[in-house]
Amino acid sequence: TGKNRVDLKLSGRCLPRNTNAMLQLMGDIALKPDLENKNRILEIINLQKAYAAPMASYSGHQMASLAVGRWFCPMRWISHNVSGMEGIRRLLKLSPADLDKVTSGISSFLGDMCNLERVKVGITGDDKLNTQMLGELKTFTSRLTSGSNGSPKLVRIPMDETPEMEAWVLSTDVSYVAKAFPAVHTEHPDAPTLTVLSALMERPMYELIRAQGGAYGAFSQFNSTSGLFVMMTYRDPHTAQSLDAFDKVIAGMAKGDFNREKIDHAIINVISHMDKPPSPREKGLIAYGRMMNGVTLEDRRRTRESILKTTREDIIRVVEKYLVNPSRTAVAMVTSDKILSNDET
Repeated sequence: TGKNRVDLKLSGRCLPRNTNAMLQLMGDIALKPDLENKNRILEIINLQKAYAAPMASYSGHQMASLAVGRWFCPMRWISHNVSGMEGIRRLLKLSPADLDKVTSGISSFLGDMCNLERVKVGITGDDKLNTQMLGELKTFTSRLTSGSNGSPKLVRIPMDETPEMEAWVLSTDVSYVAKAFPAVHTEHPDAPTLTVLSALMERPMYELIRAQGGAYGAFSQFNSTSGLFVMMTYRDPHTAQSLDAFDKVIAGMAKGDFNREKIDHAIINVISHMDKPPSPREKGLIAYGRMMNGVTLEDRRRTRESILKTTREDIIRVVEKYLVNPSRTAVAMVTSDKILSNDET
C-alpha cells in the first residue's frame, strides 16, 4: 500500500511558458547529479551539519513526534532515521572519509527510483496547459530507464521492539515532549471520532501545559495515515510535569469533563480545516496524495458524515480504548542536560 512505500518526489511550479525548462531541470536533478565534485559535496554536508542542531531545536516537537512514532509506524521510523534525530546523529558523524559511501548511496538510490515502472506524474493546470505538458512529458520520460534494477528492496523495520522513554539531548533552553498511542488507520470506523477527540483536547491541554505549565504550546494530533495519536508540547520548560498533564487530560476526557457545546466546537474546528479552500497548487498535491494512498471521494464523504455524528459516548469510548488502556505507548523528548537534571524526571 501507499502507507509503507518510499518515494522520491520532485515537484515544481512555473509559468506556462517555462514548463519544458522546468521538466528539463527536474530531469537533470534526478538523472544527472554531479557526484564527482567531492569538495562541493563536502561543503553541502558541512552546511547541513551547521544547521542541523538549530533546526532540530526550532522544530523539536516534530523531531520528538518522529522519534516517538517510529515504534509503531514504518514511515515514521524511516523519517526518524533520515530527517529526524537519528538522521541528525548520523549526519554529524560523517567525515571526509565517508564521501565515497555517500555518493555511491545517492547514485544507487536514484538508479532504483528513476525508471518508467515507478514514475507517476500529477499535473495541475487548465486543460490547455495539461495537454501541452503531456506532450513535453514524453521528452522527460524518454530519459528514464525502461526497467527497474531488480526487485524492490525490502527493509525490515523493527516494529516489534519494546518502546522506550528516551531523551534526545541538545544545547537548548526548552524541551519538546511527545507521547504516542497506537490507534487505527483511515478506513477504521473509530478514525473520525479520534479526529474530533484531538480537537476536543486542545483546550484542556492549553490550560494545563501552556497557561499553568509555561510552555509555548501543546498539541494533540491524530494522524489516520500513520495510525497514531500523539500528544506534544512546544518550547516547554518541563518534561515530567507535562507528562503528568497528558495523563490528567486523558483522565478528564475519560470522565466526560466536557459538554455538548465543546464537542460541537471541536467538530466545527475539524470541518473548517477540511473545508479550508486550498490554492490551485495545494489542490493538485492533495489530490495526488489521495490517489497514491487510495483515498476515494466516498471515503471522504463517509469520514465527514461520521465526524458530524460524533457523540459524547463515542468520545469516552475511544479515550478508554486507545488512551486509557493502550496496547503500547512511547515517550520521547528533545531537551537539554540542564532541564533533565533540574526537572522531576
